[in-house]
Amino acid sequence: MDFIFINQSARNINEELNILPKLLDIADAHFVVGSTPLERAWCCYEIALFHRKYLSENTINMKSFIAPTKTIYHGWELVVATEVNDKLNIEKSINSIFPKGFEDFGAIMNKANVVAANTYAWGSTHYFTPESLDNLYEAMNKWYNRFYNIVIP
Repeated sequence: MDFIFINQSARNINEELNILPKLLDIADAHFVVGSTPLERAWCCYEIALFHRKYLSENTINMKSFIAPTKTIYHGWELVVATEVNDKLNIEKSINSIFPKGFEDFGAIMNKANVVAANTYAWGSTHYFTPESLDNLYEAMNKWYNRFYNIVIP
């Protein structure tokens, strides 16, 4: 299991913008934690990148585990970034990586809102969509098989 945390200082943003899509394309499970991830540019970008591989499906189903929050995504213009130039660079990346740019990005983020807001409204500490559970099951199966040659039934 790998954990990716973005050091929002002391780094080369262009290197991160180049490698992050590749890392999230090969990720089997994705967890979004924190109280305000849907208001943060990097968090929104990571959610969208993880779901980019599913854009060809008829509907975008949330395959991430998203922590409950009442602070939902209200549009790119309202998200914030710690480093001023990050948001502009991420915006360029969204327009170049997603086939329909912010139209695809917005569709993914609207689904993320539903998961996060429903979890908050239901007073639950978690909300697992069937798709997120399937992804976690597949990730666990790969991990067990790789290390122990065990396949979970």
